[in-house]
Amino acid sequence: MKWVAPALLSLAALVLAVAWGDLPPRWPVHWGVSGQVDGWASKTLLGVFGPLVVGACIWATIAIVTRLIAVTSPKIAEKTAVAMADALQFVQIAVALIFAMLAVWLPFGGSRSPLGVVLMALVISGAGIVGAMLRFSKLKPTLSDMALANDEGWNALYYRNAKDPRLWVPKRWGIGWTINFAHRLAWPMLLLCLSPALIAIVILLTVATHASR
Repeated sequence: MKWVAPALLSLAALVLAVAWGDLPPRWPVHWGVSGQVDGWASKTLLGVFGPLVVGACIWATIAIVTRLIAVTSPKIAEKTAVAMADALQFVQIAVALIFAMLAVWLPFGGSRSPLGVVLMALVISGAGIVGAMLRFSKLKPTLSDMALANDEGWNALYYRNAKDPRLWVPKRWGIGWTINFAHRLAWPMLLLCLSPALIAIVILLTVATHASR
């Protein structure tokens, strides 16, 4: 299952490479509030394969973060780490499928309005999140014994406890984990988690700049 996400991105790249000669000179990739197209991608390597690069970066980031959670949090048992990775694979597959579909769908005129794109993204991302949440829900008994005995280090917004050796700690409410901001790797990890969004912004701005010329 862990290879489904990269396989989807690779398949989309293969389809685009084979159909390169049939791609239009440019196609819409962004719509304004009024529904009018205000952003275009052009038939360049960046314009065609840019969405797949973004999807690959997000997939790789989730995979790296999942691995680092297990490595930097010694109280997370191996069984829990494996189950956690399985849960996050639902999110990885959803992300890869969204970007793979957008990369292939938009150049061939799959949507001339934002509605189709939004609905597609919502359905796929919703399915991925639900799948991950259902898998995470099975970890609650295992996660409960990993929590600290007291509330030291917690406040309304974040967790910071220099006495806790873990980088990642289970949340007090809901499901999932949060960063221990007293850990020496906290800020590098936060930057790593934000890197897919930063990469996506850079690529989209670059595509828009080239398309407007």
